[in-house]
Amino acid sequence: MGTLDDAKNLFIQELREQTPQIEAHLTSEPPRLDAIESARKIVHRIKGAAGFFGFTGLANATELLLETCKEPSEHPRLLADTAWQARLVAGWSQFQKEVGALIDV
Repeated sequence: MGTLDDAKNLFIQELREQTPQIEAHLTSEPPRLDAIESARKIVHRIKGAAGFFGFTGLANATELLLETCKEPSEHPRLLADTAWQARLVAGWSQFQKEVGALIDV
């Protein structure tokens, strides 16, 4: 049976693989609702595992990103809103910072 450290290492490896996928979805031009929703689903899975493993900074960053990604599903016109786009960039930046801290360890 694997250890908690093995599970954490697997989680970090999956972060390495999933982060470029999220980025591709979030940087689609023009922003597309289906791409944002795909990114949100991946981030949601990461949030649960980050909390479980005690990666509080990453869990908090995923919450911000999730909330921002959820907004266009309720109000699709936000995809063209520069204020929403700025929040998305800020959320993505914070997420990348937290992922980078884990991957560089």
